[in-house]
Amino acid sequence: MLLIHSTIILHVCAWTHQTPIERSANQVAAHAAADERAQRMTDDIFAAIKADDDRLLNRLLKVEHEDDATGRQLTADLSTEDEYGVTAMHYAAGARRGTMVELLMENGAPIEVELGPKAGHREGETPIFFAVAAGNRQSLDAFLGAGVDLFQVTKGGMTLGHFAAGLGRIDELRVLAEHDVSMQARTKDAYESTLLHLAATSGPSAASVQTLEYLIEQHNLAVNEQNKKGATALHGACAVGDVAAVKLLLSHGADPALRNSGGKLAIDVARAQAQRRLQRRLSYHEHDGDHHAHSHGDGIHAVERPIDLHLLEQLLVVGGAPLKVRQDEL
Repeated sequence: MLLIHSTIILHVCAWTHQTPIERSANQVAAHAAADERAQRMTDDIFAAIKADDDRLLNRLLKVEHEDDATGRQLTADLSTEDEYGVTAMHYAAGARRGTMVELLMENGAPIEVELGPKAGHREGETPIFFAVAAGNRQSLDAFLGAGVDLFQVTKGGMTLGHFAAGLGRIDELRVLAEHDVSMQARTKDAYESTLLHLAATSGPSAASVQTLEYLIEQHNLAVNEQNKKGATALHGACAVGDVAAVKLLLSHGADPALRNSGGKLAIDVARAQAQRRLQRRLSYHEHDGDHHAHSHGDGIHAVERPIDLHLLEQLLVVGGAPLKVRQDEL
């Protein structure tokens, strides 16, 4: 019986001019080639999203290819991560066109996948965090309609509310509040900061002031609330040199005499940050001289703007005593 079976195998191999080892090797090669074609299809999806081209994305998502050598139906893998640990849905959520999130959803892309381990500097954010960060209302609405968990917390202890506040995304904050996301939550980390702490460090910008005002007036966040490190929102605003935010906080009763756990007043934080920025600017110019290749369009080099320490000292200290600002002085 064994002899007959072996004879059949030999006849088949002779007919195809291939040994079993050769046939197996060819099958492996065919599947590897099919995998490469499928990967190229996936790469094209990523490229269309990064180019903010929703029409191209729509066409690519409809492409299916039957591989003749393997008989496999090849499609793009919408759940895969790129070399940075980011999925197609993450990129789409952070893009300008919200239609791309909707297109990916229609084609079965996962919506609550975390950033992969290759994204080492991130904290496992899901795509909705990217939509909030980008201020992409259409994408945010798509996630809300899909029933995404709005109470998820990143590995770094941040809620969606913290994310929006820390980026000065007041419109997204309003939407989240309408969906019962707490504006009173603290970060689940060593700092245990409120949304107000994070909003105070989002500037300097008009958005940071508007976000602070919204949280104080609409959600009654305590202006002098201290985090686990003893810092108040005023400390945060001083750390980024946001004069307008400092004025707003003072007008709502912020106390410049409060010290953090290191014994520092808000003005002490401003002075320390101003000194650090000055040192970095000097170091930058020392190394780059008159080289302007790294300058921005406004002619400012790619380093932080100096903190207006003189104005902050006028606001926070008069004769060594803390000073508060009245609402009519804003």
